[in-house]
Amino acid sequence: MSELNNSVIKAMTILELFSKKEELSVIELQDLTGFSSSAINRIISSFESMNYVYKSEISGKYLLGSKLYFLGESTRIYTHLVDKSKTPIEQLSKNLLLAISLSVIEDLMSIVIYQRKSETIMGMLPTIGSRRALNCSASGKVMIAFSKDPMQIVEDMTYHRYTENTIIDKDKYIEVIKETSKNGYACDDQELEKDLFCIAVPIIDISGYAVCSLSVSGYKSRVVEDFDNILSELKKTSNIISNLLK
Repeated sequence: MSELNNSVIKAMTILELFSKKEELSVIELQDLTGFSSSAINRIISSFESMNYVYKSEISGKYLLGSKLYFLGESTRIYTHLVDKSKTPIEQLSKNLLLAISLSVIEDLMSIVIYQRKSETIMGMLPTIGSRRALNCSASGKVMIAFSKDPMQIVEDMTYHRYTENTIIDKDKYIEVIKETSKNGYACDDQELEKDLFCIAVPIIDISGYAVCSLSVSGYKSRVVEDFDNILSELKKTSNIISNLLK
């Protein structure tokens, strides 16, 4: 068994106590856990800075903050997206025999929340839960292009280089986002990994903006050769999922 991290265990022990009592002071936390006041103060200060807890101006005690609520809401949203998308994605995977991914934007990163892998490129793809920089992925480009405020994301995001093809120039990236908005899809031409080519389209919710992206990945020669058919199938599946979400 791997060595446990005592600091993490202490932090989670304190956090779990708030499920039993709405408000807790540092002294109460110390009595309940047996931890030193300095350890509790460090943990609570960290939680407070990240909006996991906040201090009541009336009682002077700590309460759970909004961050945990939003994390729970995100989990429910992602589960809903996956549930609605599974069947259409499985059919798309059978039709194309390529890797299919469903991704969302979180903390200015692209996160894979569901995936149907292809045996031919399993080692090249990010796995479920992995985070990718928005500038290097087709999924990131298409979600930005069809977001409520694309230029704000472009200004705030970090540009990471993974290969010589990765776009790290902001002005060039803005042109790509504009082109993506016009065409309705985005591509990643070996920008994340050599020989890997990806096509992504947005999945639009009832608000008219991208709630996530649907992408197909494979070796460049295979995807480029069948580009028009892949894009057509990708758009059909995206429309099906978008309608299921409305």
